[in-house]
This record gives sequence, C-alpha cells and structure tokens, in this order.
Amino acid sequence: MPKPYRPRLIKPAVLLLVLLIPLMGTYKGGATANLPEAQYVESCSDSASGCKAPVKYLGDNKGCSCFACEYSKKTQKILCATDSAEKNKFRAMIPKTRKPA
Repeated sequence: MPKPYRPRLIKPAVLLLVLLIPLMGTYKGGATANLPEAQYVESCSDSASGCKAPVKYLGDNKGCSCFACEYSKKTQKILCATDSAEKNKFRAMIPKTRKPA
C-alpha cells in the first residue's frame, strides 16, 4: 500500500509559525514613531498671541473653538478659546485658499 502524499514543507512551516507567533505582539512599528502625540486640552481660555502660522481650525465644542498652531510642524500645539475676539484672531491666521475656477 503506497504512503499518503505529505509535502516536505509542512513540518518546517509549522515550526516557523510556532516560533513567530509569540513575536507578533511585540512589534511596535516604526511608521508611527514620528507622529506627534495626542494633546489634551486643559483650558479653553488660550490667547492667540502664543500662536504662530500656519493655523488649522479643529472644531467647536460647547462654545470652545480649538485651533492647531504651527500646523504640521514638530512644534505644533493646540490652543482653544471661548472669547469671540480671540477666535477671530485665530481665524485671521488661517491661510486663505482659492477654489479652482
């Protein structure tokens, strides 16, 4: 009676999987190493004088408007304000973009 066909790669493949599975959870990934960390906003009474262009409007929550100052740079920071005069100063720093004709 002939022996059933068994590929020769099954044993090495199983051994490789057994060795690699414990390592799968330890990889941190290098792609996220350069991303800025999440910032927590503690107050909503920041001044626009501490903000440098470029500025990006992030949103409004219960009257508190938040802006990313020095947007997409390593020194980026998030400042928030409830005062309408401060909000207007932040908005004045947002770059004006033209719509395509």
